Amino acid sequence: MNATIDKLTEIGFEDLTRIMTECVYVLVHNGKVVYVGKSREVMRRIRQHRSAFEFDQVFVKPCVDPYDERWIIKTFRPKGNVAWKT
Repeated sequence: MNATIDKLTEIGFEDLTRIMTECVYVLVHNGKVVYVGKSREVMRRIRQHRSAFEFDQVFVKPCVDPYDERWIIKTFRPKGNVAWKT
């Protein structure tokens, strides 16, 4: 690695390059999944959800498998998603 990147990592910065592509994101409140979504502009989309959902944690995963979002919804059955009910 390069010394600049090592120093940034050492002082707490994280490389978010991986989430600059399409990602699946999970909104969590008090340890429970409340919503799962997929977006190419994940940070903008998460900000938009602030008025619709109460959440205190966000998890993000680059979208490798097009079925990631559907699998997470079916696994956790968040109240904010209705897709798992069909």
